[in-house]
Amino acid sequence: MDRSERIENKIDTIVDDVTEIKVTLAKQHVVLVEHESRSTKLENIVLPLQRKAAMLEGVLKFIGALSLILGLIEAIKHLL
Repeated sequence: MDRSERIENKIDTIVDDVTEIKVTLAKQHVVLVEHESRSTKLENIVLPLQRKAAMLEGVLKFIGALSLILGLIEAIKHLL
C-alpha cells in the first residue's frame, strides 16, 4: 500500500467518523426538543401549584397568628 492509499484510507475513516458524529448530533437534537417540550409542560403544571402552596402557607400563618392572639386574649381574661 503506497502513501496516497494510506492517506485516502485515513481520510475515509475521518469522513466515516464525522458522519457518525452528525447522526449522533441529530439524534441528540431530537431528544433535546422532546425534553424541552416535557419541561415546558411540567413547568406549566408546577407554577400554579407553587402559587397555591404559597397562598396556603400565608393562610396557615394567618390562622396561627390569629390563634396566638385569641389565646393571649383568653389568658388575659382569666387573669382579670
